Amino acid sequence: MNDKKKDETGSVHTFLHSTLPAIFAIVGLCMWALIVVFLVALTTFSRVIRPITPHGTLTEAPYVSIGAPSAWAVIACIALVIMCSLVSQYLSRYNKRTVLTGLLIWVFIAQIVWIASVCLIFSFYSDTQSLVNAASAIITDQTRYFGIDACPKLRSMRPGVCIPVRLHTYFSEYPFQAGPALWMTLIFRIFGVRNIVSFQIINALMIVGIVWVLWRLTEQIALSRDEEGRAQRVVMSAFAIFAATCVPLLTFATFVYPNMAGLFFVLMGIEMLRTSLTQVSCARKFWSAFSACLLIGVGVAIKSTFIIFALAIVVAVFVVSLISRGWWNMLSALAAAASAKAMPALSEKLFGLITTQNFGKGMPLNLWLYLGLKHANLRHDGHPAGWWDLGMAQLYYGAGKGNHDVAAHAAWLEIGKEIHALLQPGHAGSFFTRKLASEWADSTFMTSYYSQLGISAWGRSAPAQWLIFGAGHDGWFGFQDIHESLVVICAALGVICLLTTVCRKATHHDVSSVSFELIWIVASFVGGFLCYVLWEAKGIYTLPFYIFLLPCAGVGLYYIQLMAQRVGCWVKERIIQTLSWQS
Repeated sequence: MNDKKKDETGSVHTFLHSTLPAIFAIVGLCMWALIVVFLVALTTFSRVIRPITPHGTLTEAPYVSIGAPSAWAVIACIALVIMCSLVSQYLSRYNKRTVLTGLLIWVFIAQIVWIASVCLIFSFYSDTQSLVNAASAIITDQTRYFGIDACPKLRSMRPGVCIPVRLHTYFSEYPFQAGPALWMTLIFRIFGVRNIVSFQIINALMIVGIVWVLWRLTEQIALSRDEEGRAQRVVMSAFAIFAATCVPLLTFATFVYPNMAGLFFVLMGIEMLRTSLTQVSCARKFWSAFSACLLIGVGVAIKSTFIIFALAIVVAVFVVSLISRGWWNMLSALAAAASAKAMPALSEKLFGLITTQNFGKGMPLNLWLYLGLKHANLRHDGHPAGWWDLGMAQLYYGAGKGNHDVAAHAAWLEIGKEIHALLQPGHAGSFFTRKLASEWADSTFMTSYYSQLGISAWGRSAPAQWLIFGAGHDGWFGFQDIHESLVVICAALGVICLLTTVCRKATHHDVSSVSFELIWIVASFVGGFLCYVLWEAKGIYTLPFYIFLLPCAGVGLYYIQLMAQRVGCWVKERIIQTLSWQS
C-alpha cells in the first residue's frame, strides 16, 4: 500500500516538475515554429516597396508586391549562406570574448558612421517634433506652453521655424508619451536643448547594450554537443555575423524616438532578473531582482507596448519554477509585472507635476485596435491595411466627442463593423496577408525611411542619400531583402531544431533544455506577433521582435553547416564506393 502511494506521489511529482514544463515549452515552440514558417513564406513571396515622391523622399505608406522571388535573389541568398557559414567557421576558432568584443566595437562604429552620414538637424516626424518641443519647454522653464489656452506656436527643432502645435492637446490625446518626453528631457538637459545628434549617439550606445544582452541569451539557448563547446562557438559566431550585418539594427539609431532606449532598459532588466534566479545569497538575489524591476518599469514607461516583455517574464519564471520548485522566484516576476504597470502611471503623474497640468486619461487603447483592423472591408483608397490615418482622430473627436469613455464605446462599435467585414469570404486572408507583409516583409523595418525623414546638415549631398536614393539604392535595399530572408529561414530551422531537442529530452523526463531564456524569448516573440496582428501596423514596431530571431538564426545556420557536412561525407563515400567498384 505504501509502495503504491509512493508510486502515485512520484508520478505526480514527475508530471508537475518535468512533464508539465516540457508541455508548456513544446506548445510555445510549436507556435513559434508555425509563426516563423509563415514569415518564411511571407518574406519569400512578398516585397514591400516605398516609392520616391516628386520631392525626393520615401513615402511612409508601403506598397506590398506579391510574387515569386527572382532567380538572382535565390542565387544571392545561397551565396550569402555560404559566405556566412565560412565566416562563422573561421570566427569559431577564436574565444567567445574576442568575438563579442569585436562585434560590439563594430556595431558602435557602424552606427556612428551612419549617424554622421545622415547628420539630421531637423526631423519631420510629428511625434518627434512634439516630444522635442515638450522637452525644450521644460528645460527652458516655459511650461506655460503646456496650458490649454497656450499659444499654439512653438519654435520647432529647426532654428527660426515655427510649427502649429498645442502641447496640451498632444498630451491629452497621448498621456503615455509622458515617459518618452521625460527621457528626451533628460538627454537634452545633459547634452543641450534640441541636440538631435546626441540623442542618436545615446540610441547607438543603447543598441550596443541590446546586442550584448542578445549575445548572452544566445549563449544560454545555444546547443553544445561536444566537450570543447565547438558547436556553441559556431552558433555564437553565426549570431555575431547576423547581428553585424543586420542593417535595420545598425541604422535604427537615427530614429529620433526612444523605442530602443525602452528596449535597452527592459533587456537589461531581463539580464538582471536572470542573474537573480541563479543567486544563492539572499541579499544579492533581492538587489538583483529589485534592480530588474526598476529597469523593466523604466523601459515600459518609455515604450508602453513593451509590457509584453514583462508578461513574458511571468510565463517564463512560472515554467522555470515548476522545474526548480523555487516558487519564491514568482515574487520577482510578479514584482516586475507590477513595476511595468505602475511606472507608466508614475511617469504621467510626474510629468503632470512638472508641467502643472492634468492631461486626463487620453485616447482609449481600443482606438489602436480599431486602427489595426481599419480597412478590413478593403476600401480601395490607396491606404495600407491597418496603418494610421486621420480616422482615429475623427472617431475620437467626432463620435467620441473628445471623451475617453464615449470614444471607447464608439471604437468598439467600429471594431464590430470591421470584424463583420472580415467575415466576408476572402477578405480576412487578403487583409491580414497584406497587413502582416507591410509589417514583416519590409526588410528595412522603416529605418531607411526615418533616416531620410528630415533635414540633413549635408543638405541634398548627404552620403546616406547615395544609398537611399542614388546609385546604391538597388544594392542597399536588395541586400536587406536577402539578409532578412536568410535570417527568417535560418531562424525557422533553428526553432524546429530546438523543438526537436526539447521533445527528444522530454521523452526521458529531461527538462535541462527548458530554460528561462528560451521560454522568455518564445513568449515575447509569440506575444509580440499576435499583438501586431490586431494592433496598429508599422514596420518599426515589429523590429524589436524581429531581432529576437537572430539567436535562433545562429542555431539554424549551425545545423545547415552540420547537414552540409553530412551530405558532403555521404557524397564522398559514394564516390569512393563507385571508384572501388570500377577498379
